Amino acid sequence: MDAAQHSAGSAAHAASPPSPTGSLTTAGHDAPAGPDPRSQAIAALTAADQPYALAEQELRGQRIKVFVQAPQSLRALFESTASDLPFLCYQNERLTFAQAWAAASRIGHLLVHRYGVQKGDRVAIGMRNYPEWVLAFTAITAVGGVA
Repeated sequence: MDAAQHSAGSAAHAASPPSPTGSLTTAGHDAPAGPDPRSQAIAALTAADQPYALAEQELRGQRIKVFVQAPQSLRALFESTASDLPFLCYQNERLTFAQAWAAASRIGHLLVHRYGVQKGDRVAIGMRNYPEWVLAFTAITAVGGVA
């Protein structure tokens, strides 16, 4: 093996992705990573007595994990979280969850009553990452559209 091949082989091993067990691979060797904070946080949030508890359920012949207390729709989720807490902040503009839901509801009304959007319709959003993008996405999904 010449020097170029040896160098290329070493570089490939030095930056290997994490292994499935959660340990980091460096130069072809597994190094213990210790407790994985992300996995611990997910386990804590989805424990049986928590608001985001998970349980297994059969759906269309497949066993999947589902949120036990999940709302029936995104619309129900949006409605239940409308509050006076800050939600969207962009430059000097501030919207609370309630203000954002009210704006999205107005957009949703137009989508259904003026443009005829129905459940399952695909609706494209052509804009940069502005607060209005979030409002449009919320409106589309709240009326049953696919954004």
